[in-house]
Amino acid sequence: MVSGNEDTLDFDPGDVVSGLNAGSRPTDDIIGSGGQRYALLVSPDVNAANGAESIDRAVTAPIVEINGAASTAGSYAWWVGDEGIKARANLIDPYEGTSDSTEQLRRIASAQRVAIEAMTTDGSDGLAPFYPVNDPSPEAIQSMSEFSFLNTDPDFEDELSAYFHDMTLHSYGVLADVKHGGLKRDLSYILGQRDVVSLQSAVTAAYDVNSSGSIYVIEPLKDYNRVLNQLTTPYAEVPEDIEYGDSRHKFSIAPGIMAYTPTWEMLWSYHNSSNRTTDLPAGSYNSTGQVVPRLQSPTQSGVAPMIAQAKMFFNLDVSGSVKLQIIPQIVLVNPYSVPLAPARYTVLMADSKTAYVRFGTPVDVNDPQVAEFPTTNQVSISGAGIGSTQLILDSNGMAPGEAQIFSLQTSGATIPSSASAREDFQAVMINDYDPSAYLVYDTGTTIPAPETHASLFFTKAHIQTELFLDYDPDERTTIGDRRLVQSIVGHYPSTGDDSTNVFLVYPVDSGLRVGGGSYFRLNDFSNSYFERAFFLQQNYRMTMIDGYHGYTGGTHLKEWARGYAKTGFPGNEKYISANLLRPVGSLTNVRWGPINSGTGSYDTVPPAGIGSEVGFTNLIYEVPEPNIGLSSIGQLQHFNTMAYIDRINWHGYSSMRSLYGQNVQNATTVQCWQGNYTLSNSYPNPLVARDRLFDTGYSGYHYDGSYLWNDALWDRFYFSSYPAYGDFDFATDTLQNNRYVPFRDSKQVPLDDETEFRGDGDESNPDNNRMASTNLMTEGAFNINSTSVEAWQAWFSSLSGVPIGNEADGEDLTAPFVRSLKRIGESNGSETANVENAWTGFRNLTYEEIRDLSEEMVRQVVLRGPFLSMSDFVNRRLVTSSNDGSYGLGLKGALQSAIDLTINNDRVDTFFDKETSSSANLMVDSDYQLDSFISGFPGYLLQGDVLSALGQYMNARSDTFCVRTYGDVRNPVNSTVEARVWCEAVVQRLPDYVRPESVGGDEAYEVASHADNQRFGRQYKIISIRWLNEDEI
Repeated sequence: MVSGNEDTLDFDPGDVVSGLNAGSRPTDDIIGSGGQRYALLVSPDVNAANGAESIDRAVTAPIVEINGAASTAGSYAWWVGDEGIKARANLIDPYEGTSDSTEQLRRIASAQRVAIEAMTTDGSDGLAPFYPVNDPSPEAIQSMSEFSFLNTDPDFEDELSAYFHDMTLHSYGVLADVKHGGLKRDLSYILGQRDVVSLQSAVTAAYDVNSSGSIYVIEPLKDYNRVLNQLTTPYAEVPEDIEYGDSRHKFSIAPGIMAYTPTWEMLWSYHNSSNRTTDLPAGSYNSTGQVVPRLQSPTQSGVAPMIAQAKMFFNLDVSGSVKLQIIPQIVLVNPYSVPLAPARYTVLMADSKTAYVRFGTPVDVNDPQVAEFPTTNQVSISGAGIGSTQLILDSNGMAPGEAQIFSLQTSGATIPSSASAREDFQAVMINDYDPSAYLVYDTGTTIPAPETHASLFFTKAHIQTELFLDYDPDERTTIGDRRLVQSIVGHYPSTGDDSTNVFLVYPVDSGLRVGGGSYFRLNDFSNSYFERAFFLQQNYRMTMIDGYHGYTGGTHLKEWARGYAKTGFPGNEKYISANLLRPVGSLTNVRWGPINSGTGSYDTVPPAGIGSEVGFTNLIYEVPEPNIGLSSIGQLQHFNTMAYIDRINWHGYSSMRSLYGQNVQNATTVQCWQGNYTLSNSYPNPLVARDRLFDTGYSGYHYDGSYLWNDALWDRFYFSSYPAYGDFDFATDTLQNNRYVPFRDSKQVPLDDETEFRGDGDESNPDNNRMASTNLMTEGAFNINSTSVEAWQAWFSSLSGVPIGNEADGEDLTAPFVRSLKRIGESNGSETANVENAWTGFRNLTYEEIRDLSEEMVRQVVLRGPFLSMSDFVNRRLVTSSNDGSYGLGLKGALQSAIDLTINNDRVDTFFDKETSSSANLMVDSDYQLDSFISGFPGYLLQGDVLSALGQYMNARSDTFCVRTYGDVRNPVNSTVEARVWCEAVVQRLPDYVRPESVGGDEAYEVASHADNQRFGRQYKIISIRWLNEDEI
């Protein structure tokens, strides 16, 4: 904003200021191409490399004449500069040098400062050699002209002159909802309520409208309430039905596509996960710091391990009656960066599959034929003998990111013959590798004369595994599959050794014969096809891995558990060790995640080219840490948006499958199609076109959860990190978001008065969730519309020097970003995916990468901006592919686009350099194809990683401005300038309205009702004013 437009605009802002050059001084008479006179309010940079760069720094404003009675009495000019688009230069990290583990994690969770020293190209130039990192001296400085006093080196003052538009001492931000109006609502307060009833009251109070027709934010007397609906985001309005050749996939079929999306109660549960299980509200940590596994439910955010492999092998013993020896094996993984507490899980491994003991007499015992064992001479064994036997996985706890093998604790237990008795039968499995331990199923029959041999057949070779927590067979008819953590069907190819109707145990006439079996493992690099990016375009914690919900071909997302069967051919019993790729010195742990399969004769050898330590520990997800909690909506990328199971009998077959597929199954399994890190990231659902949020792609219906969640949360809410209960005094205590600071006089708002920051204790009072944003402001707030490359460099480097993982001193960390707070690795090689650090460490950007990212970020701002809200910045654009050109605005948000173009491009090791699928069945847009199927691994930088530490201090507008003015007095006779003055004022927007409640207006936390407040909004306050001399311009 500049002078000259007070009444009408009589100049073109695009006019060339022809009188301006690199040598121009504030006292020069500067004339534009249209004859307009200009005042120089920021001088060119005399130390710039060339004239063009020098003039880039300059600011001029049209001079407006003040007319006297007979002549021009004088003139003035003014310019309003935006301090919010600059990097705040006088912030210090209060935790610098701390050895306290909680404080160290707080430094990672919430950027305590902005790294001004990152305004450099390689760490040796620019401000890097001069800026006093974490020195308290800058806090006492009042103007940039005083900043040079911090270092006597004359080069420092020269460098400072080049960064006038890039750094500030004054930027504060109002915690305002720029999209919906009013102040932001505090999720630390809302989700910090002690019980669900209080939570529901607090959520209701956060919205001006709680209901519209039959739609509620919080429905009275209902136990749980979906977050996503038209009242929380208008984009969640489900469109009219669109059929794709299949009437079963209509959006409107009850219970509807959004029926099993996460609830406020689940979000509340996730937020409070950082508590101990004995706290109120109860959290997930026990007294030793382990997370106690729990189910995903409509009111609870689940935390549990997942299955990466399962096997069921068979032997046949014909000594006396024919007996099956059944050898189960499970590989359980902990995908979290925290240890899981001891727990007992239940696994059911049967489905509708039937095994058959067939009898016959082979002509050649060394080459028996299937036809010699007719179906007319067989014993059917329902459920393959194991039926609904409860396999109890007795876990002693799981270290972060590890995979454990579970085998039977004791061998030889006999499974009951009746199906009902099998439901109550238990067999304990422990973290051990014992390929010889088995269960016995006695057929009760002997080889009938005149046949000489018995053999074991399967008609279907696939294997199903269901993982339960808190399972009770007596509750099957009342609770049932609501105790289900995960259901996996390992589908098998239709040809070759894995086909059906083969000898699972070869014919035997006496004693014992070992055989083959069925098994599955999750897909990985070894696939001949690469569906979607395993750690990005699909949820690795998905509840259902199966062929339901549409297309059931081998490349279908929901079938990413690859099934196998090995016949009873001699030697195949060794496949009981297939894919168990162990670390040196351990028999009970294996690789998983980036590699789930082996090679070699029995698939027991790691593939050539895989990193020697890759896959043993993978820190994929985070549970909020004790005494840390959540401080940014960015950290909600770890909130599991996977569906909860709300059926007694989830798994139906034949006609039941069709029935469930039309309603409940579709509404549940559609959640399995959401991305791995839904919130705060911006990649689209691969089955939703880039101009849509709901779509009916190949035989199914789908929605883009990332867009909806970001729109629902990123503007209306924030995490203040102020405790929802208990004592707090700003004089002695520190918020995790330390840059949210009280700004009022402590006599007006005492620093230890909790009611000023979380209200009167009545959670139904709508004022309370805005109290923190009424009395706190953001120190060093940053406007996402900044076009300063240098400011973005400092911003992206905010965690510079913070120790992380095994890099305990942090000295070499220039711009680190973490997927989860607790990392046990380092940054070296993390971008390749093929070293241990890629899975246990973190990403650290080099100076060159920071510069490239910042330049691209500015290009994205120019291309897409101005951004009108945070969700506008975080989300992608809704634009058709035909209108998207080469920009890819509909493929991801601005920040992720900048990251992918400069940071994630072609960095993975050649071992993982394999593109994802381009099949239209899997990607409705060919541009959704990613360069690597491994994209999304912890070393792959996501915008959610950046927003986790920085997003809480970003906004789409500025609240601090620098106003520079020029004035002169003219000689009335000859119009010469007799005196000039320059003045600079810094003005700050405040949360208070221009007409506050004390004079008949509104309180800051209220919706504006007074006409003055509706028109003019919130107050501005002059926080500093000074006269400038010519040398300070």
